[in-house]
Amino acid sequence: MATLTIILLISTVFALGDAMKRPKTPCERARDAVINGPPGVYVPTCDCQGEYTPEQHWGSTGYRSLSLVQLTL
Repeated sequence: MATLTIILLISTVFALGDAMKRPKTPCERARDAVINGPPGVYVPTCDCQGEYTPEQHWGSTGYRSLSLVQLTL
């Protein structure tokens, strides 16, 4: 009985974890759309919250772009 309870508890945790995922951000959607694309395609870099990182790299060319972060005072 204890084993069954543990299995049900673990299954519930995994099911709730999937249901509680946040929707993908524009950066994550753009990255996912091209991640398996041809060599040389630009793949956005997202931070852990799914936002674009200030520094973006174009892997195969070595090109780097910096975005200005808008500060709210």
